[in-house]
Amino acid sequence: MKLSCPDCGKAVPAENINIAGMVAKCGECDSVFDFSGEIGRTAMPGADRDRPDIPQPGQVRVEKEGMVLKLIQSWFSLKFIPLLFFCIAWDSFLVFWYSMTITQEAPWIMSVFPIAHVAVGVGLTYYTLAGFLNKSIISVSYSEITVRHQPLPWPGKIRLRASEVEQFYCQEEYNRGKNGSYYTYQLSVLMKNGKKIKMLSNLDSPETVLYIERRIEEWLNIQDRPVSGEMRR
Repeated sequence: MKLSCPDCGKAVPAENINIAGMVAKCGECDSVFDFSGEIGRTAMPGADRDRPDIPQPGQVRVEKEGMVLKLIQSWFSLKFIPLLFFCIAWDSFLVFWYSMTITQEAPWIMSVFPIAHVAVGVGLTYYTLAGFLNKSIISVSYSEITVRHQPLPWPGKIRLRASEVEQFYCQEEYNRGKNGSYYTYQLSVLMKNGKKIKMLSNLDSPETVLYIERRIEEWLNIQDRPVSGEMRR
């Protein structure tokens, strides 16, 4: 089946057609249009393995801007609430300590002694604020895939050529902490040159990473295949 632009009538090249998103872009007049009325979703090629349907998690918002799919994942989870109270108590103690050393003209060692505690307090407070405020924005187009975190600056910006991507996959990580063991989840990408790149990490829910993986693969029309090291379905 061939598609023609409804505005100028020119044929639309195959590389400008997104079957999963049911949208296309005319190379002649740059018009972006929906062609879902001309072709049913049953015509889409299926994945190589069966995958259960995953409802959209509350932490993920989906937006479409022309030929670009945006997945916006909120960092917030309940684990940040007790961290907030801990940071308030920790930082309040440090404020009290330094106010005492200044007003009482204490020896200089009293100001230097809690430096390590200050560093911990700053780092933990920044992490907690990021947990409340930040979002990861994954933008997917035919040409590239980008990941950025905002509004607070955070490492992990990614820019990949879509043509160099082989497969997306999810991983499960076992962690041990003072309060027991727990699992976190991450979304990774396998490049055609064999390189593996971490896209998202430290997520609490496997459903979130599985949903994001599925939406990206559908948008880019990538068939889901097993990857060494991915978590069990």
